[in-house]
Amino acid sequence: MGADTKLTSVAKAKLEEGYLIDASYEELALLCGVTTQTLRNWRKEHKDYFAELETLRETPVLDARRAVVEKAKESYPNAMDYLKRKKKKEFGDTQSIEITTPKPLLDVLYDNDSNKEDTPAK
Repeated sequence: MGADTKLTSVAKAKLEEGYLIDASYEELALLCGVTTQTLRNWRKEHKDYFAELETLRETPVLDARRAVVEKAKESYPNAMDYLKRKKKKEFGDTQSIEITTPKPLLDVLYDNDSNKEDTPAK
């Protein structure tokens, strides 16, 4: 790991790149060539900057949403898959399972007729 522990413009560019691809904390440190402790120190010293960086983590999600919607236009199965996930009540596959027993379980376990011993009549 590098000895330079100042948050330089080069380090900022690498952090932005890392946040844009939703890199882990360890990956961010590796990308910048610093230890995770240095990265933690930077976060403490530059709280506002790191708060702005956090918003970049949503970029891959937005890109994926765009791709899904664009591909939905090209393919009926893709469009239906999207609708099933987004509008489950209207387009989702619903299944109901009904479980029945001939008689309640406690009746089966404590059925007096099946546990009676043959006793002579009085």
